[in-house]
Amino acid sequence: MRLYKYFAATNWTVDSLLNNRFYFSKFNELNDPCELAILGCTKEQSNLIKFKFLDPKGPNGIFCLSEKFDNLHMWTQYADGHKGIVVEFETDEDQDFFKELGKVDYTPTPPSFSKEMKVKDVIYSKSLDSDKELEWRVFGKNELRKVNPLAIKSIIFGYRFPRSCSTTTNPPSEMFEMFPKEKVEAFVELDKLFWNNLMPDTVDYYHTIVEHDTYNLKLSPKFEKPERK
Repeated sequence: MRLYKYFAATNWTVDSLLNNRFYFSKFNELNDPCELAILGCTKEQSNLIKFKFLDPKGPNGIFCLSEKFDNLHMWTQYADGHKGIVVEFETDEDQDFFKELGKVDYTPTPPSFSKEMKVKDVIYSKSLDSDKELEWRVFGKNELRKVNPLAIKSIIFGYRFPRSCSTTTNPPSEMFEMFPKEKVEAFVELDKLFWNNLMPDTVDYYHTIVEHDTYNLKLSPKFEKPERK
């Protein structure tokens, strides 16, 4: 199955791609404050289940993906306002990494409480407000987990990503007027993934296109890779 992960342009993103390791977030690091909501329980019972999710000895991390690479809202919220990237994964290439992969169920109310309820029973449930994200989640430990490089199939640069910013001796001076130094460094290092051909040969590159007559993002033709140095 092909799934997509939205990333902001950060040095962490560069590290993840170069070292084939990706971060599994704690539930309280996710954007949605209603994560792990449970219907029909006391606050104490809810907190007990959340406490289990924070237990370092058990599964306590989530890796979030989407069925879509072209969701305008997700590019805005999770990928730096279209200045970040989307990474395409093939889940069949690493069944260990994606072992606890499950599709998120969007419902008008949270799952109902039961005494036997486990964290796993609630992490795949979200509000109907988020249904256009078409989210899938991998449940595991809060850690940087290695993935088979063959599972990474493509990198898609956002419409506002400053492409070719790494092809000069120094980044364009106006970038430093617009962004902090650390952000400029991340843009440059992500841009180098393509121009210096740093990823495996199995990784393709694209960018999103915005056209005047549609609300939909489109995918560019596949980039022709430079020769390896």
